[in-house]
Amino acid sequence: MIRAATSSLDPPAALLSLGTNDLVIDAPVASASATPLKQEELTLSNLGQVRCHPDQYIWNLRLPSADEMQRELEAALAVPGLTAQNSTMLILHTATATSRDYTPLRSLARKLEPKNLLIVTGALPGPISLDAKPERVSKDLVHTLRFGIPLVPPAATRETDAVTEKEEAVENPALLSTSERIGAGFIGLVDLNGLNKIWPEKEREGREDLLLQSLAYASRESSGAPIFITTQDAFGRAPFDGKRIYAVFSTLIKYGADKTRIVFCRCPCRLDLEDAYNALLTDGVHVSFSFHGNAFYPLSPPVQKCAESTLGFKTVDSPSDEEGACLLSRLCRKGFSSQLHLSHSIDCRIKLQKYGGFGYTHLFLNVSPRFERLEVSRCDVERMNGANLRDLLAWWTPPPKQEKEVEMGTCSWCHKEFEMQENMYFTKFSYVYCRSKCLSKHGDTGWTPIQT
Repeated sequence: MIRAATSSLDPPAALLSLGTNDLVIDAPVASASATPLKQEELTLSNLGQVRCHPDQYIWNLRLPSADEMQRELEAALAVPGLTAQNSTMLILHTATATSRDYTPLRSLARKLEPKNLLIVTGALPGPISLDAKPERVSKDLVHTLRFGIPLVPPAATRETDAVTEKEEAVENPALLSTSERIGAGFIGLVDLNGLNKIWPEKEREGREDLLLQSLAYASRESSGAPIFITTQDAFGRAPFDGKRIYAVFSTLIKYGADKTRIVFCRCPCRLDLEDAYNALLTDGVHVSFSFHGNAFYPLSPPVQKCAESTLGFKTVDSPSDEEGACLLSRLCRKGFSSQLHLSHSIDCRIKLQKYGGFGYTHLFLNVSPRFERLEVSRCDVERMNGANLRDLLAWWTPPPKQEKEVEMGTCSWCHKEFEMQENMYFTKFSYVYCRSKCLSKHGDTGWTPIQT
């Protein structure tokens, strides 16, 4: 089954994906660069500057309210031909909320599901320290995948309190309130680039190894939950380093992860990276391509070159949609269509339709038609647009229902058998009554002994 934020479903015959997105609603933001965040609102006069420096404007980084996001997502339903079949569902698989408050996400999911839009969110590990135990971290991840994410994390006074509570919940799932949790359908999105910025330099290698070990264990123990991971930043400015990606992949495999359950996200659609993608895809991993519609976002300041090799290439400006379509068509002709994914990667306001961006309709209206012209088969396009994701997310098996033991009793007065539910029956002396009426009738006799 595919597990979503507030429900789950058997995989539909057809499915369209809106891709990985940082769907953070009304959440605090921090600058991704050393430059302090600017407080300016968007105007026509500063639109060019916002596009050149999207990570420096606090207005641009804070996504709109749930109602505004709902209107943006519903626009995808108006694209001709997308919802012609009743089995078609648009799925938005999103990174988890940075505020750790999932209430807005659940509220949005509940509004969208009746409209055939499903939100699938991910489970992320807690902070990783050098003394962290991978088995403990993976156990927490598996618990989250099985039972969901608390809408607001409990304010445990001690770390041991939270661990004890979680262990008790694993032993007794009845302790969990489904109304206070949302479902998690994958592991991630794990942003190694962002984590390395906050980890001390001397501890980065050790922490990353512990993290990757934990992710591999969790994926294996959860019967195949996919791992969504990236070494690229949200705005496409970090140079693509194929060697680093290959090292991450190799580490996950070393610790037991299934290579067919690993998805590298935020990959740029650049033709000069074709050999690097060939090497990764040949090894069986999945690749999710992002930054469609970003050709008019200059990469400023200029991106530094990484060492040129068969797995690392220099990166310049954002690729055009035509270049991306050409790259994907070549990869499809080489037989990799079952491992490719397309993503909008909308992570700031200026990419939404309301603020002049393409919104969630761009892939279907402007990118997919290019594949037809490049003679990519309809089957391959459907795979990239959602069928591959459907197969990845359909790993979840709901935990078996806990059958409650039923205690039966016989009424001392009327001799009828009844279910002895707490606070639903009565006792007096050594007698048991199925209802208050039987108790009263016995009392009227002056509690005359009842012959059994």
